[in-house]
Amino acid sequence: MTTVTGTNSTTLFSGMEQTEQMSLSQLKAAVMHDRATETEENVRYKLVDMQQQTNEMKAINDVMQMLRNDISNINGNKDDSKGTMSAQVEQFLSDNVKGFSSENQYTRAEMQLQLDNVKAVYDNLASQGSIDMIRTNDAMSKNKNAVDAYSTIVKNDGDAKEGIIRNM
Repeated sequence: MTTVTGTNSTTLFSGMEQTEQMSLSQLKAAVMHDRATETEENVRYKLVDMQQQTNEMKAINDVMQMLRNDISNINGNKDDSKGTMSAQVEQFLSDNVKGFSSENQYTRAEMQLQLDNVKAVYDNLASQGSIDMIRTNDAMSKNKNAVDAYSTIVKNDGDAKEGIIRNM
């Protein structure tokens, strides 16, 4: 945000060029316009982050489904029955689960444990998404308040000017 310096300067407020000393209401309006613009950008960035998070959650959900399919493809119903994991599942686990090591075959119990680990990653991301949603709602509320304040200032300034003109 810039400051107003004297008369006849050319300071810019959110694209509004100042050609003469600004009145107090114009200064308030410029400040509130800047604040509304800032909060709008903040909301936009938060929504983009939330969309990325949603995409990550979809990808994790796909990994969980692949791992469930891998578990269902194991011959035998015992916990020590062995099967293989999809390459995408193994890649996800090696990237996101500490201590995971890739093997040729996994027991049903090991695969179930890894499914629980993937669920934990998903739950962690979902919790973070809830917090981000609260922050986004707060940013949207701040944006609404800034726009309302800006509108009120502009309306009051216009009403005051109309009153002066009527009294002339």
